[in-house]
Amino acid sequence: MASLALQAICKSFGETRVLDRLDLEVQDGEFLSLLGPSGCGKSTVLKLIAGLDHLDAGAIRLDGRDVARVAAKHRNVAMVFQSYALYPYMSAARNIATPLEMRRLSRWQRLPVIGRWLPGAASIHAGIDASVRRVAETVSLEQLLERKPGQLSGGQRQRVALARAMVRNPAIFLFDEPLSNLDTHLRKQVRTEIADLHRRLGTTFVYVTHDQEEAMAISDRVAVMEGGRILQLAAPETLYVRPDSVTVARFIGDPAINLIPAAADASGHVVADNTQIEFLVPGRSARALTLGFRPESLFPGARAGAMQLRMRLVSREYQGARCTLALETAGGSTVHAVLPAAESPAVKRGGDWQSWSIDRAQLLVFDSEGLRVDLASAVAGTISPSEEI
Repeated sequence: MASLALQAICKSFGETRVLDRLDLEVQDGEFLSLLGPSGCGKSTVLKLIAGLDHLDAGAIRLDGRDVARVAAKHRNVAMVFQSYALYPYMSAARNIATPLEMRRLSRWQRLPVIGRWLPGAASIHAGIDASVRRVAETVSLEQLLERKPGQLSGGQRQRVALARAMVRNPAIFLFDEPLSNLDTHLRKQVRTEIADLHRRLGTTFVYVTHDQEEAMAISDRVAVMEGGRILQLAAPETLYVRPDSVTVARFIGDPAINLIPAAADASGHVVADNTQIEFLVPGRSARALTLGFRPESLFPGARAGAMQLRMRLVSREYQGARCTLALETAGGSTVHAVLPAAESPAVKRGGDWQSWSIDRAQLLVFDSEGLRVDLASAVAGTISPSEEI
């Protein structure tokens, strides 16, 4: 196991700045995910940690030691790639064994056929074979070791790639979108296996993905990235409940967070959709704001202590145990609500206006720059409409 610290990392490709003084600390034994859209720099971070690319400035510290100028093979870091990077002409066993063969055998001992007969080679090969069998059992591959990659399913090939990384017993595992080539069912299965593997090994995992569901499901903490910067680094629950910005709020959650225009009136109260919410924002001047709330915080009908909005049903999407409803507010905004399927028939059809409640504790307010505003409650538990809708 090992801790990892990136300090003021900078990286450019030509005139394009990919990483701009990025700082990141990964705790010993932590599962940390880098989450963001394509081109945000998350895979570049992984390659710099692995030593597959060189940084322009900054430091990379493994257990306090700066390894930015240390060759990849001396960093004791293993990487699992999106494309698996398996040798198609080798068996699964040989693919897994390759890192140990490169490390333990001389160039002559690695020669086909005669290499095993050179002095000392037999005992080294025996040790490598034992290590291969051990990690193969860990990822349930022991019955497939003689098959070549073309004879394996996508999930099985990913397990071979995992085993090849594990066999080196690295201090840190790096995963570069390892599930993106799998179908939905296999992705969920393999991500569960990766999370279970982390629990059993207790090794530091750094995981890159653009799939927020994936990152939220298996990580101890998630770093949300955009434009070569980390926007927020926190536990999945914190990112969901208290995102630092509109950008983070939009990126986390499915369906996406509801956002409607709001403002601060002359008294400093938040007003949205002609409804005054008994929250005060810092300062007293009127200005543009954005009100945010998650789809599951919406409920049909009036509830005591909740914010009330008048809305009408636009469409209903049945999803088995739940339904996602698209609603139009009186102010013209479109929002979504997620309800248990058994409760959704209570929502009137035909465009009738109904009263909806929003859980007050889950309301978020963002300023004109998209940053979350820390609110003060003006009158605890009180929410009142500014005018009848």
